[in-house]
Amino acid sequence: TQTDTSLASTGYLAEESASQPTPVPQPDLPGYRLATKLNTNYVLDIVGGSLSNGANLQLNTNNNSASQGFILTDIGGGNYRITNCNSGLDLTAEGTGASGSNVYQWEYSGLDTQLWNFIENADGSYLIMNKASGCYLDVNNAWANDGTNVGMFVRNDGYDAQNWFIQAAYLA
Repeated sequence: TQTDTSLASTGYLAEESASQPTPVPQPDLPGYRLATKLNTNYVLDIVGGSLSNGANLQLNTNNNSASQGFILTDIGGGNYRITNCNSGLDLTAEGTGASGSNVYQWEYSGLDTQLWNFIENADGSYLIMNKASGCYLDVNNAWANDGTNVGMFVRNDGYDAQNWFIQAAYLA
């Protein structure tokens, strides 16, 4: 069973206001790792720790680097920004975010391709759905390995490549 939930009750987010548009991590929890259910030793990572717009999202073995940390910012209506702790750039689905689209980081502009909904599963993992397309963050070919691309795909129930665990990240 899956239910739409707010991450507010879990403490997995930063708050955004008009006076403070940039998300700020909680002092004792500077960010979160998003680990694939395929193998929780593999987490979302920005290629090469890049600080640039367009740098690709991939899986990598957890090394507690800032490029593997993310701030989850509730902007209302069940929508969240996912901001990389290293670059300050937001996860963005390419184009319209349709199935097969890539995901990279980009300066926040408020587009729906930069907004995400978290849907909790009974096991505590989450589906992460893009607002623009309704497609989900997906590990390419369900292959948990260093450098595996993470993109968008239509929902596939029971498919662990679309399920993510949110873990506190104490970054190096």
